Formats: sequence, structure tokens, C-alpha cells
Amino acid sequence: MSEVHAAYRRLMLASACALGVAACGSGRVVPSLTSVTPAAICGSASTELFLAGQGFEARVAGVLDQPAGETPTVTATASGGSPVVLTSRWASTTELIVDLPGTLLGPGVYDVTVANPDGATTTLPRSLSRLSSPRVDSVTPGMLCSTGGDFTVAGADFVAGATVALTDGTMTLPGTSVVVTSATQLTVHFAANTFANNASLDLTVTNPDSCAATLTAALKRKTGGGGCP
Repeated sequence: MSEVHAAYRRLMLASACALGVAACGSGRVVPSLTSVTPAAICGSASTELFLAGQGFEARVAGVLDQPAGETPTVTATASGGSPVVLTSRWASTTELIVDLPGTLLGPGVYDVTVANPDGATTTLPRSLSRLSSPRVDSVTPGMLCSTGGDFTVAGADFVAGATVALTDGTMTLPGTSVVVTSATQLTVHFAANTFANNASLDLTVTNPDSCAATLTAALKRKTGGGGCP
């Protein structure tokens, strides 16, 4: 251990003991993890996570002319699964930043563990969730009358309690009587509306967990009354 590292560790341990977050007398700082933000991630988007706590230790190991930086290791573990190492950056003794690729963790609930370079660890159970986002593939019929109408939406990962809305970019029309008939289909009613004739309308499905998907130009506002109720 270098003299720089030894002095740093003495300072870290003294500070952590004063804050009550260290195993004083054991010669190491015991971290604590209090939160992971965001705690829930929709779909397979890449995300930056912020881990808050105390006692996150970064150190310089090796000799002075060949220093090697060491930072806490962060892992995520699903129930019954193996730990997955997450790429993390040390920001301070109270914050770590994790760069989470979209494909690294599948849907599920994860315990997050922080391990300092000296082996001291802390785990925050069930602190991170990867949620499945819905997908909207098509809407039938493809035209919306001024008087509204009933529509069938096809896609994937629809959940009972989902909401549906239409927008032209400036005005939003919420759907009513939404019935999720399966994970791949739902029905919805849209009421009379004042969208402009021939307007292109985007449709969004939002599951109860707030994960959402939008189909751009899903419907077109029908010009005139022909064929409308």
C-alpha cells in the first residue's frame, strides 16, 4: 500500500467513523446505499443511474510511480440469479454513477450491491426494476371522424388498466372505455373532437407502471362526414 493510499484511508476512515457509517476499528470503511435513481426503467433504453449513500471509497493502489485507481464495484442481482457487474464511476463518497446499457439487464427486480475496494459491501434490496414497455403496431380503423368512434389497437405488452390518448401535437384527446383484451390487443373509444380535418394523429398507450409507447401518425382525422356515424 502506498503512503498516499495509507494516508487517504486513514482520512476516509476517520471521516466515516465521525458520520457513523464505518466499522470503526476494523480498518475499513463500510459503505451504505440509500437510493438508486431512477428506481424503475422502462423498456430497453440505455440509462444513467445515480446511487446515493455514504462511505463510497475510491483509492490509489500500487507504488507512487505506477498508480492504479480503484473504485467501488456495483452489481445488480435478480432473485435466484447471478450478480451482473455494472460499469460505474466514482463521483464522491456519497454518489456513484452507473452507465446501464439497454441490453444488460432483462425485465425484473434487482438488488443493488456496492463493494468498496477493500471488500466492505452494502446491498439495497429490490431497489432497481427493469420494466417491459408496451409496443403499438397498428390501429383500426385508420380514420377518426369528428363524432369519434371505437378502435382496436394491436401491439405487445399491454397491461390491464392501460390508458390511451390521441394527439396532434397541440391538443390531446384521452380515450375512454379502454379494455385490454390480451397482451397484444386493446379496444378504446374516442369521443367527438375538434381536430383539424386531415390532421395526422399520434396514439400513445401508457401502462399502469407509467411505461408508454407511441405510434406516430396512427390515425388520420377524416375530412367531411361521409362514412361517419
